[in-house]
Amino acid sequence: MGSCEKLILSGQLLLTACCGFYIPWWFRVFRPGGVQNWTEGRSGILLLFTALCGLGGLILTISGNNQAQVTRALYPGILVMAAGLAAYAFLMAFTGLVFHRPVTTELVLIVGWTVLELVTLNILYGTGRFRRREVLALIILVLAAFGINMILYVLYYRMDEWKAYYAAAVPLALDGIVMLVIAACIAASAPEGKEISMKMSVASENLHHGVWDTRITKTAYGENVSPQLSFDPVPGAQAYAVYMIDPDGRNWLHWKMLTASTDLAEGEGGSAYVGPYPPSGTHHYHVYVYALDSAPGSLPGELDAPGRDASAVAGQLEKSCGILAEGELTGTYTHGAR
Repeated sequence: MGSCEKLILSGQLLLTACCGFYIPWWFRVFRPGGVQNWTEGRSGILLLFTALCGLGGLILTISGNNQAQVTRALYPGILVMAAGLAAYAFLMAFTGLVFHRPVTTELVLIVGWTVLELVTLNILYGTGRFRRREVLALIILVLAAFGINMILYVLYYRMDEWKAYYAAAVPLALDGIVMLVIAACIAASAPEGKEISMKMSVASENLHHGVWDTRITKTAYGENVSPQLSFDPVPGAQAYAVYMIDPDGRNWLHWKMLTASTDLAEGEGGSAYVGPYPPSGTHHYHVYVYALDSAPGSLPGELDAPGRDASAVAGQLEKSCGILAEGELTGTYTHGAR
């Protein structure tokens, strides 16, 4: 887990604690018919812890967001903040004009919390901590909490005092639960570079007894056509990345292709493929197929040039778009073979 993600995790836990201290403070201070001593005795202690946890959680979460190095985004963070300002102005006018609800600081807190969580989730997706499906599920959870909070915000002054007294604690509890879920997901999510447990079966009609057909080579006897390739479809995969790497030749990259198909015909690689041409001896040519959680704009690596090994390539893909499954096929070709 990166330092920025640790800051975000700590921030979410402190904000959860803030909600936890605020609820008993609310029940002590705003009990109908009671005396409202905001800062005396236990009420003062609860309010102090509420403020410290809230301020600390906000600082840590924002610091983690600012320090994060992201390689992707579901949406521009600045767009979320602009939408938050517009939403506040609209909701302030709408709830006042339509429901005659007086504007209170709770509206700022509801919209501000929602914006903070949406920006944070986008950052955690950008660092590779969350996959697309995980972050979308958490975004839906945050938006659902926002919807419930707004309903209770509108209804608060329409309830009798006891119902309003208890209803006011629901958004605090709900937001605390949502942040606790996010914190748990951060802590439980697998670190970058993890071993991918789901494996794919990969086969090629151009591979016979561990030796690649001469047809696929870029030699005097070959035709420089990419091999036929078929592999298992993976549920939820948005695209498949295909690589051919020669570890015996400084990890020379012979094939780099993004596809939606799980059955590639011979030659379908086109200009994304350069066949094997070992300068001497026997080289091993590994074909790697990665089922991706999201489709990248481009694939890492320079074609027909030395590059990074397969684990490094997989690490880049995992960080940028998430890997759901992987498969491998290995064959050899010997210099001068016909």
